Amino acid sequence: MLMCKVMINNKEDFQSLLNGKFGLKFSSDSHIASIKAVAEAHFSASIVSLSQVFLNFHEEINGDEVVKSHTKLLYDQLL
Repeated sequence: MLMCKVMINNKEDFQSLLNGKFGLKFSSDSHIASIKAVAEAHFSASIVSLSQVFLNFHEEINGDEVVKSHTKLLYDQLL
């Protein structure tokens, strides 16, 4: 659900999901941290930040085909 909010560029809903009951419960998970970092880079429209996210969260992003394909689309959009 978080990745969907990033893909449709809905920053307000993304933040409300993170600050909700389940967002706070799973906030320490590395996969959630990687999506949060992708979102921050996307919402700030920074390709350098997104490239850094790929380096820092390589295992989390490449380990999930859906997240991998969506982050590639976001990267292409920023180019």
